[in-house]
Amino acid sequence: MFEWIIALISPYLEKCPEAWLGFLDHPAPDPRKLIKILDLEPETRDFICCPTCFACYPLDTQLRRCTFQATPNSAVCDARLFKSDDKRQPVKKYMHQDMSHWMARLLARPGIEDILDRPLSAPAAKDPISMRDIWHATELKSFKGPDGETFFQSNPASEARYALSMNVDGFDPAGGTHGGRHASVTAMYMVCLNLPPSERYKLENVYLVGIIP
Repeated sequence: MFEWIIALISPYLEKCPEAWLGFLDHPAPDPRKLIKILDLEPETRDFICCPTCFACYPLDTQLRRCTFQATPNSAVCDARLFKSDDKRQPVKKYMHQDMSHWMARLLARPGIEDILDRPLSAPAAKDPISMRDIWHATELKSFKGPDGETFFQSNPASEARYALSMNVDGFDPAGGTHGGRHASVTAMYMVCLNLPPSERYKLENVYLVGIIP
């Protein structure tokens, strides 16, 4: 585990305080300490999640059943939030990663902000019928803001305007077998479309929005 952490931070070691470098010279450094020193842990928050409508509640909620209504005239969901009345085991939980914290980490990486703020006019596709990038299409390029101007093309120098796409996918963490027990985990991901396609889907650039175990 420690080797890949060193590989990840090696481009920045020249700027590390001497105390950090001394820690890295230790014959058996504890990777958990390094993760804490470099603040590599994402900022996340857990919620109790309704298994029926997916409404979220704080972990210290006093509710035992879901009170969500799709509209003021809709029926209350009323699904159980806990497996038993002692409120120790939620039926379902949701872990959310704070977007502003993730974006701050992304922008703090050297060179990333320059890449994100580059002009968004993608090179024209060789085949006018075939589009190889979302910026070849007109929807985002012609999308207008409240002022009536194109939101992304008229990007002022005083602010950053980013477009993100989202994907939701469920999988069985245990692999799953025919006739066996199945578990399901749902993950939500987002990628920043301002990044070029070659960088957009790299693991370090993907925003893991949340996980529903």
